[in-house]
Amino acid sequence: MIKNIFRPGLELWQSLFGDETRVEIWLKQRYYLLDQRINWWQQRIEYRINWWQQLIELKKINKLIAESSYLSDDYTIFWSETKRENKIGIYVNEGCDLQAIFACIPLIQPQLKGTCCIFKERKMGKFRSDMLLQNYFNTYSDEVVEPVIKKLDIPADSFHTNVFDQNFSVKGINGSEEFPKSVIILTIGRDYKRAVYKHREHGFLIDPGIWWLNQSMDSVLQDLPTAKWFREKFISIGQMTVADFSDNLGKLINLLREKTNAHILVFNLLTLDPGDLTHNYQFVKKSERIRRMEFNLALAELSQQLNFSIVDMDRILKKAGIANMPDFVHYPHELYPTVAEEVFAILTELGVFYTPNSSLLG
Repeated sequence: MIKNIFRPGLELWQSLFGDETRVEIWLKQRYYLLDQRINWWQQRIEYRINWWQQLIELKKINKLIAESSYLSDDYTIFWSETKRENKIGIYVNEGCDLQAIFACIPLIQPQLKGTCCIFKERKMGKFRSDMLLQNYFNTYSDEVVEPVIKKLDIPADSFHTNVFDQNFSVKGINGSEEFPKSVIILTIGRDYKRAVYKHREHGFLIDPGIWWLNQSMDSVLQDLPTAKWFREKFISIGQMTVADFSDNLGKLINLLREKTNAHILVFNLLTLDPGDLTHNYQFVKKSERIRRMEFNLALAELSQQLNFSIVDMDRILKKAGIANMPDFVHYPHELYPTVAEEVFAILTELGVFYTPNSSLLG
C-alpha cells in the first residue's frame, strides 16, 4: 500500500534530480521503517482476529459438547440434535499412547449425525495379541485356571474376552446403551514390550506382572510360597518375536473383522527414545530402537496384506517434536490434539460418520 502511494512521486523526483540523491536515500529509509511498522500492525491485527475467531469457535464446540455429552472414566457418549438413533461405537484398546483418542470429540461433534461413544476397554489393554487369541479359543476348564486366578489374585474373567463381540454396552443418561463396534483401535505397544509366562503343563499364557506391579513389595515378599509355586508351574517365554507378532496380530485383525465387521486402526511405535544417548552399538545386544523399527516395518507389511489403517505415531510425534517426552510412549498432553487430527482424518476417509440419509460429514 505504502509502496503504491510513494512510487509516482519517487519516479518524478528521479526524473528531475537523478537517482540515489541524499533526499531520495533519506526518504527510502523513512519509507522502509514506515512499511515495516505497518506490516507489523497488520500481522498483529490479523493474529488477533484469527485468535478471536478460534476462541469463539472453540467456545461454541465446548458448549455443544457440554450440552450433548455424557462422560465417564472409561467412555464418553455424545450426540447430535438429529438422527440420534444412528449409533457409532469407537472401541479403544487401553494404552498410554491411545489417550489422545478422546481429543477427537471436538472434531467429531460438529459433524456428527447420530450418537457416538468412544469406549476405552481396560481389560483388553492388559493382554498381548497372543493372549487375546488364547482367550477367544479358551478350552481350559475351571479346575485348571481357578488356582491361578486365586493364587495370583487376578480378575476372575482373565481367561475370557468380549473383544470379539459385535457390540458393547455402557451406562448412558437413560440407562444402558448398546453401540456397534464401528471402529476398533489397537496399539502394538504391549506386543513389543511385555514378557509373558507359559503354564508348563497346560500351555496357557499369563502376564502376572501387570497385576503384581500394582501391589506393594511387602505383600509380594510375604507370599514367598506363591512365588515358589509360580516358578514350578510356569516358564518365561519372554518378549514376543517380530515373526510371532506378525502372525498373531494378523490372526487377531482377521478374527476381529470376521466377528465385528469393524474398521481397524493400529497405532505404531515411536522409534526414537528421547532419553537414549547411545551412539555406539558395538556392545548393545539388542537395541530397543531397532526392535521398535522392526515392529513398525512388520506392521506396515501387515497393513499392505490385510488393508487396515495405521496411525503413524512415529511420523506424527517426530514432526510435532519429542523433546519433552520422558520415553517412547508417554507424550505430553499438548500433543493430543495433533494426534487426534490424524485419527479423525483417517476416520473421515473411511466414511465412519457417513449415514445413508446424509452426505459425507454433512
